[in-house]
Amino acid sequence: AGMSEFVKAFRDADLGEQPMVEVTVIAAKVEPGTSVYAAVTVLPQPGMRGSKYTQAIAGPQPLFNDTFSFAVAQRDTDMVSVRLYEAPPGGQKRDEDKDMLIGKWEVKVQAWARVSDAESQRGGGVRWTGYVSQQWEDLIDPHGDVVRVHGAGGGGRVNAQVQLSLAFKETARRKVELLERDLASERGMNLLTKESLEAKTKEVEGLREDLTRKVEDLEHVIGERNALREDVQRQRMNGALSMAGGLGQMPVIAMKADGTAEQPELAEAYTKLVEDFSDHNRFLIQALDDLSKREQELAAVQEEVQRYKEDMDVLRVQQVLLYKEHT
Repeated sequence: AGMSEFVKAFRDADLGEQPMVEVTVIAAKVEPGTSVYAAVTVLPQPGMRGSKYTQAIAGPQPLFNDTFSFAVAQRDTDMVSVRLYEAPPGGQKRDEDKDMLIGKWEVKVQAWARVSDAESQRGGGVRWTGYVSQQWEDLIDPHGDVVRVHGAGGGGRVNAQVQLSLAFKETARRKVELLERDLASERGMNLLTKESLEAKTKEVEGLREDLTRKVEDLEHVIGERNALREDVQRQRMNGALSMAGGLGQMPVIAMKADGTAEQPELAEAYTKLVEDFSDHNRFLIQALDDLSKREQELAAVQEEVQRYKEDMDVLRVQQVLLYKEHT
């Protein structure tokens, strides 16, 4: 999401320049003999942490001449806040929560930086080129009243004030830092996607190798099955020819009174023919059993090959989706 937002912003020329506000605290009018410091903030909610501070200088009219720069997040709503505090005694560390607030001055950025003229109004827009130069502003207490102090040289009471210069600028620095977190997150997601893609690729390669081996096994089983079929056919043919030849030429064997054959060589040939035929039958039965086993193995291998093909199809789809997500 971060990368797509960055690309869209770049395409729409919406990155823009980083708006900045420069606040220069020049001087102040406070009670004589009072050491004060100024705290400056530009935030949606003035008074939050993120303040920048001047050095502590004694009154009645301390000179600071300190300039601070702040990034502007929302130029229409952000506010400049300048607060004057009594400095803690004895060089203690300043603390806005504990130090006594003399008064503050606050103004929205758009109130002085947003300039509307005839030319820009005809174009339907405004220019952000406003500035404030060395202007004295009254300090307001927490009750909303103007703070009054003794004037310098024993004069009457005067308004406590702060002298400021403000400038609104469009810096040359792009707002890329606002997208760095999203870009880092996007890089992390891309890395995880890449690792997942590599893992899926290795898994596909492993399945492809297994599928190749299974296909080779299948071809071997098919070859053995075909060879067994040929053997069975030959044995059936040989057995049929032997039976036909043996029965067609079998002579009548005469028997003696004691039960022995008058022609023993014929009887022996006939016995051998019967034994050969029995051997052929046994071999045929064994071959048929082996063929049945090979058929079962073939069916099992074919099912396994089909599962591998289905797994390959699923992994190809996942791989394509990962490639699309990665690119």
